[in-house]
Amino acid sequence: MALLLLQWYDAITMLLKERILVHEGLILAEYASGFNLSVLLKKPTLEEAWKYVRDECGLEAFKPGSSRTVFKVSDRLVLKLANLEDGGSKGETQNQTEQMAFSRFGGDVLTRVYAYHPKFWWIFAERVDEFKFTNEFQAVTGFDFQTFGNVVMSLAKNRYSIDITLDDAKQEVMAAKQEFERDKSAINLKKKDRMEARYRLLDSPLMMSLLAVMKGVRLLPKDVSTVGHWGKTKDGRAVLLDYGFNDDAYEKHYS
Repeated sequence: MALLLLQWYDAITMLLKERILVHEGLILAEYASGFNLSVLLKKPTLEEAWKYVRDECGLEAFKPGSSRTVFKVSDRLVLKLANLEDGGSKGETQNQTEQMAFSRFGGDVLTRVYAYHPKFWWIFAERVDEFKFTNEFQAVTGFDFQTFGNVVMSLAKNRYSIDITLDDAKQEVMAAKQEFERDKSAINLKKKDRMEARYRLLDSPLMMSLLAVMKGVRLLPKDVSTVGHWGKTKDGRAVLLDYGFNDDAYEKHYS
């Protein structure tokens, strides 16, 4: 009983610390930019929220998209605001997906979400430096991006479904590696090296975390295997920048 109480106390303490850190980060951002979260929360419509963010605060919009616009709040925070077209429905869907995915899977391979509107008009997320080139991904993760993309696509049997487990995938790769080893020709030795690289990736914490997210959120493998959808956080993690566009969003808004 005493152990359970201690574990409960530790969990509550950690949660409070995380909430305090998030709150302090937002407060610092408010002072730095003239932006005030409490004012934004009181805006009665998405249109009013846009007027406050763009016109009154003059936040920099550095990544406009088809459903959301990303505004710089500080060096560590961005605001993802649903666009006004279609009443904000597409952006709200993607904001909700990101908030729910982060709350379920955490920030191992996902951009952290710190706060969100009850109707998902907007979310606050950590600012991430987008990868422009594949070697930037390799510098952070240690894995060649072409190998990474090939592995992600090989796990997908159709547009979104990940039907194979990591263990099964590793067994397939190992069997192929052994087959190439039996024939010592130069071309097969190169293929063996590629299989070894794939196996190391499949056996990595990066791939284990990513596969759980892809299956749980129904992310589109083609998006995940695009280098521009990845970036580096201030603390050095390689994460997905925008993961709100999943198969559910596609079926709801674009099919």
